[in-house]
Parts: sequence; C-alpha cells; structure tokens
Amino acid sequence: MDGDVFAETGAPKALGNQYTRPGGEPTFAQTVARIYGPRFNRQLDPMKEIVTTIGAQEAIFTCFFSWTDPEDEVVLFTPCFDAVVKSASTLGVKLVGVNMKPPDSGATSSKAWTVNMDELEAAITSKTRTAQSFYGF
Repeated sequence: MDGDVFAETGAPKALGNQYTRPGGEPTFAQTVARIYGPRFNRQLDPMKEIVTTIGAQEAIFTCFFSWTDPEDEVVLFTPCFDAVVKSASTLGVKLVGVNMKPPDSGATSSKAWTVNMDELEAAITSKTRTAQSFYGF
C-alpha cells in the first residue's frame, strides 16, 4: 500500500461537535479514493462511491440491511466472522454455509484454503440474493 490511509487523512477539519455525512468522514473518503482509485484503474468519487464505517460489524450489518430482504438467502464461506451470523439473524436473512477446507499439511496462510465448487454451486438457489438480482442485470 502506498501509505497508511488513517495517517494520511489527518485530523478532521471543522468537524467540531457536528455529525459527519452518512457515508463517513469526508476527508477519509477522499483519501481512500485517492489511494484506491489507481488500483481500480479509474477515478473514484469519494462522495458517491465510498462509504466508511466505524468497524467491520457496522459495515456487515449495513450491507445486509441495504441489500437483502427477510427470507433472502446469502451464501457464506465458513469459517467466518461471527458478526455476519448475528447481522443476518437480526434481519431474518438465511445464511447458507459453504465450508472452506484447509490444506492437509495445515494452513499457514488463508491463500492455501480451498472451496469445493460443486458445494458452492449447490448452495445457490432461486432464493440466493445476488448482485444480478439486486441491480437487475
């Protein structure tokens, strides 16, 4: 990474006792756009394309709340962060687990884990929420 996103953001200017925009602190969003835009080979709009959260649990809940409805199914690779399970349960979303397998020699890196593609394909049903169903393409 070119630099520490948090360190490059610096202190928020004129934030005082006011709330930030719903998408997160603007200076931080601008820093994220500047650093990650080149990695995606395009300019990112920090006010329209970047949302920052206080932590992973907030981000996970926000994604489920925004993109799913009760009774939707979401495929989940396990093992996973337990916040995914808590967020889905709170919102009535059904998780369908697909187990990741560590190598027989023992895992020293997450890159060594594998997914059985037949299990993944079997986990996807007509109730599975997909980007295609969300965006309508």
